[in-house]
Amino acid sequence: MFRRIYYAALAGVCAALALRAAAAPRLTLSERRLDLGVVAPWATATANVTIRNDGDETLHITHIETSCGCTTFDLDRKELPRGESARLVVSFLPVDVSGVVRNQLRITSDGGTVELQIEAKIDDAFGFGNGIIDLGESTTTSRVLPVSPSGVRSSEHVCAALSADRLSLEVWSETDGEERIVIEGDAPLAPVPLIVRWRRGDALIAQPERVILFGDAAAPLTAEVALRRRSGRELRIESIGGVDDRLHADYSDRKLRLRYTAGAGERSQRTITISAGDVRLEIPIVVMAE
Repeated sequence: MFRRIYYAALAGVCAALALRAAAAPRLTLSERRLDLGVVAPWATATANVTIRNDGDETLHITHIETSCGCTTFDLDRKELPRGESARLVVSFLPVDVSGVVRNQLRITSDGGTVELQIEAKIDDAFGFGNGIIDLGESTTTSRVLPVSPSGVRSSEHVCAALSADRLSLEVWSETDGEERIVIEGDAPLAPVPLIVRWRRGDALIAQPERVILFGDAAAPLTAEVALRRRSGRELRIESIGGVDDRLHADYSDRKLRLRYTAGAGERSQRTITISAGDVRLEIPIVVMAE
């Protein structure tokens, strides 16, 4: 009799455990592979994925991680009672990449762990590859585009202009930087944001850039040139080339003072070279004496 009671109780416990094991949350996704299609560089693509609890108990989402910083997400709820769903918004912003890009988004919960495979092709109709134009230390560039844009939006320091299918850029800045411009196209071409980068180094800057010595040859012709480093660092002149017994140059208080002994009616040109450590600057001089 005792054995019967014991085995009956044991069977009841096993049945309860079986029912408890069956009554668990279960995480499922509306899709396991997300194809974002063709995405222009620096343009954000978004897509919605549904997370559903197909189990019998409340599902708790504990962690979501991505394999790439270019992919972000937004989840509207983390607890899902049985049979309910949540919306996961996936955003993809390609930066410094080109071609086909694949990454993953992993979702961890008490109802299992699943991975969402994400794929996109980075390209645009205007042929800019990874969406970056690096000017280096140049201030201008131009290129012919495979498709004629309908317009272009400049930025604070980057002047962008279109002439038929040619894009021309000019940077107005004395410091290193990068800014975004936008190439626009007629439908079905989507606007393409581009990052323009430039470097200015630590060059010498002269104001004015060219010196004109004008006046009566009866007295020395004089002029002043303001000198500075683009970075603002202290300027130490090591040598001044191109001077002789007619052209004298003195530097103090960030100013180059020139004195030239001209002949009557002289019309001539010459160049002086300023050296300051690792940078040099040539200043053209035009002589126009009466």
